[in-house]
Amino acid sequence: MLGLGKEGSSEAELQGALEAMMGQLMSKDLLYDPLKELDEKFPPYLDSHPELSALERERYLKQISCIKRLLKVFDEPNYNENDKKTGDLVVEIMTELQTHGSPPDEIMGPLPPGLTKGEDGLPELPEGCVVC
Repeated sequence: MLGLGKEGSSEAELQGALEAMMGQLMSKDLLYDPLKELDEKFPPYLDSHPELSALERERYLKQISCIKRLLKVFDEPNYNENDKKTGDLVVEIMTELQTHGSPPDEIMGPLPPGLTKGEDGLPELPEGCVVC
């Protein structure tokens, strides 16, 4: 086990541990089904909500674009989760997706107990959260 936070632990060990954790969080196994569900739910949502402002609609269309790009990466026949270039691309697209805020509540459903949405539309994490 790495001596994270202990004297003598190297920056390289910490970087490696962070990269491994990010790799697990960005894995196809974890992301694919929720992304596929969003991809299926977004078009009917947009069709049934003509009252959306142009700004909201544009934001949701940007989210859809990111979701489709991620699914395309995951659906590649030669997809390799251990390929650094592929992993970097997934992180890049996920980061872009996050800049567009959360999908509509109607699609996402309620947040887990104890979480609330911030002004940016993203869940606010509890104080002292060290996962992030």
